[in-house]
Amino acid sequence: MTPVRRSARIRARAPIDATAHRRFTTGEVLTLQRQVRASGVLQPLQDRLEHSIGRPRAVTVEAFVWATLANGKQRHHQGHIIELARTLNSLTPSQLSLLGVNDHDESQTFDGLDRLFNELCDALEDGWDAVVDGAVTRIDVDWYGNQLIQPSLANLPATSRSVAVDDTDVPTWGALHGELLEGDVDAIEDYPEPDEAGSAAVKRRGRKRRARVLSVGPDGRKVYTKDKDARGGHRSATNSRPAGPYVGHALHLAVQTRDVVSHNAIDEIRLGPDVPPVVKAFSLAPAGSHRAKAFVPTLIAAKERGHVIEDVVVDRGYSYLRAETLAHPLNRAGMHLTFRPMKHQRNVQPFRDDIVLIEGQPFSSHLPKNLWGPLPMPPMSSSDEECETYEEAFNRRARYRFQRHAGPDAEGTTRHRCPIHSGLLRSRQVPTSMRANRDVPLAELPEGETCCNGIVSVSAAELPLWQRIPAGTTAWRISFRRRLVVENANGGLKGGFVNIERKFLRVMGRVKMTVLLAATIFGYNLECIRAFTAKMAAEQATKKAAKRTRKKRVSGWTRLLGHEQTGQGETGFGPDPPLA
Repeated sequence: MTPVRRSARIRARAPIDATAHRRFTTGEVLTLQRQVRASGVLQPLQDRLEHSIGRPRAVTVEAFVWATLANGKQRHHQGHIIELARTLNSLTPSQLSLLGVNDHDESQTFDGLDRLFNELCDALEDGWDAVVDGAVTRIDVDWYGNQLIQPSLANLPATSRSVAVDDTDVPTWGALHGELLEGDVDAIEDYPEPDEAGSAAVKRRGRKRRARVLSVGPDGRKVYTKDKDARGGHRSATNSRPAGPYVGHALHLAVQTRDVVSHNAIDEIRLGPDVPPVVKAFSLAPAGSHRAKAFVPTLIAAKERGHVIEDVVVDRGYSYLRAETLAHPLNRAGMHLTFRPMKHQRNVQPFRDDIVLIEGQPFSSHLPKNLWGPLPMPPMSSSDEECETYEEAFNRRARYRFQRHAGPDAEGTTRHRCPIHSGLLRSRQVPTSMRANRDVPLAELPEGETCCNGIVSVSAAELPLWQRIPAGTTAWRISFRRRLVVENANGGLKGGFVNIERKFLRVMGRVKMTVLLAATIFGYNLECIRAFTAKMAAEQATKKAAKRTRKKRVSGWTRLLGHEQTGQGETGFGPDPPLA
């Protein structure tokens, strides 16, 4: 019997269909080309990857970036390299020449894109220093991704100084051998709180074997797939699947939300106008990574790029992190946190003679004893009426808080005044406070005691959990619900605009996934702006129609004298028409 060679047994791969599906007009090509050049990513990449010596590339760097954005603008697209090849093959020779591609061969487009994509990702993974706008900048995948979405944020119809932050799971394309159990996840956390964080234990189903560990990564965590950057993590439940562990990456998003214009930190608050919920910054990190270390540098870099960010509304998954990694770096950068305290953060701590810390907020020691302990918070998904029942105690307690008087200074030190001197309470023991409005509650001080010892100075390390609006109050609930815009963004990326589940990206590695996801977020921002503009136009049209159909006011003399006396018709709005 003649032995069969191994090479003869390998089946040839079917040719890839790179046929164009959509034609672009020259105006669309030029518009998107201007956005590519406005992003600022071309010059550093061209200096690194394109050279005048040797055979010219079949696909230029500009054509590659253009193709990623053109594909990312399409609803329900796929983040595949073959889709980029089909996009370029849909262009005419004159349109390709605008992108620097000459003597185009459609059969070589995919191979040229694949080679350039791998070289680009290898360069971004290593990183290098380049001069951008006269300053030395570190060029890496995080810089590339956030710079690429900047043109989608230009000329926004409305802007704000607040963002909402959350993360969503992005499963890896690598195959998992076995089943990942809850106990196998080696996530990096500051304060593991399973009950508060919402993670649920998943029981072993049937006789499936435990997931096989292929290796241990440089971070000391287990690697379960061929994707060396993917790790095990937890994800929350949705309508189609329960909560439990998964293997992949976590996509952290900072979505623009409405500003808080004014408030009394108790029961009154006024929000700013609606703004398009665009993604201002994003970061892709291995699942189970430290959330603050994965996204705080991205937020600070976004503010350094020119985005005005002053208020950050974070999800509960971020609020339990240590102040050294989350609150303090953001406060130093001029960003304030709005969050829901976790169970271990709602304790009572002695602070000074006349001050006690409750849930991280300074309160007067004369606070009624029934308001000291951790007050019950309303359950999740409670109605407004149910929330108001719980908030009544929080609103009464907020009257006894020490109000910020000045600061923070260069060292982060703030100054605070007691509730009586700041006008939140009145007391007969302090005669000057009785001049306030009678609607201000009256507080009785013990015999022989004073309300405070004057204005106190507090360092930033002493109040790591301080918020402008105390948690649990009515004003805080309205402010914290601004976080829902980032949930809508997660929904848009999980089915509304695209669906970034396991089959969306067929590449492995954080760098390659970030390069393709940046174009998707670029397209999502444009879709948000289009929807927001259409919504505003519809509202303006409705207002104009209501104004035109508004009933004309009839004067009192018309009603008394009648329409015959005033020369008007039976309707009272003019003479009757002549008879036919």
